[in-house]
Amino acid sequence: GATTENPYFAINSPLLSRSQVFPLEPVPEEELAALLGEKRAPRYLRLTTELARAYLEDSSRDLKHVYDTDSAVELFRPKLLGRTTEAVCLMLLDGQARLLYNDILSEGSISAVPVYIRRLLQLCIRYDAQHVLLAHNHPSGNAAASQNDIVATRQVEMALESIDATLNDHIIFAGDDYHSFAKSGWLWTAKREVRRQRQEELQASREEEREILRRGGLL
Repeated sequence: GATTENPYFAINSPLLSRSQVFPLEPVPEEELAALLGEKRAPRYLRLTTELARAYLEDSSRDLKHVYDTDSAVELFRPKLLGRTTEAVCLMLLDGQARLLYNDILSEGSISAVPVYIRRLLQLCIRYDAQHVLLAHNHPSGNAAASQNDIVATRQVEMALESIDATLNDHIIFAGDDYHSFAKSGWLWTAKREVRRQRQEELQASREEEREILRRGGLL
């Protein structure tokens, strides 16, 4: 009945039918507060989000291969749904695009790359992953890539290159919207920049080696 302690049944039928228990468009907090009271509304929001996340994860569990951004989004979204702080999610695939791993890598800003880059590489090696996808959320509601996001993508690409793994995409979620580095072309720009930087480092190393040999009278 309407007096039970279960928050899903402590609301009137219009709100319940509107939320469908798994709301992708949350009921406004002020409306919940008016119906449930100031103390019970946050609990309802938290439990509804957790239930929605579990439901979406269960519905995407049969997806064993990830061939494109759309299938990656389907698997990433439940992990980041409803989070009010930034979190970084990691997906690992084998050479046949089969899913090996999909979980939260780090909680905190994507710009804190040194915090999670070591764990990222450890997981890649442990699962013998050949393809990597990253995702994180923007609680602000704006899915556009920031300068920090671009720098972090470049750093991850450089780290993965050292273990012969490929970064397939970096996806930013903001509510129902998302931004794909692969679809937008930003990923390929990052890859070119990393390749150019590696070439410059190699050229500088060769020039330094020649200078040492010249000073030693070997050239």
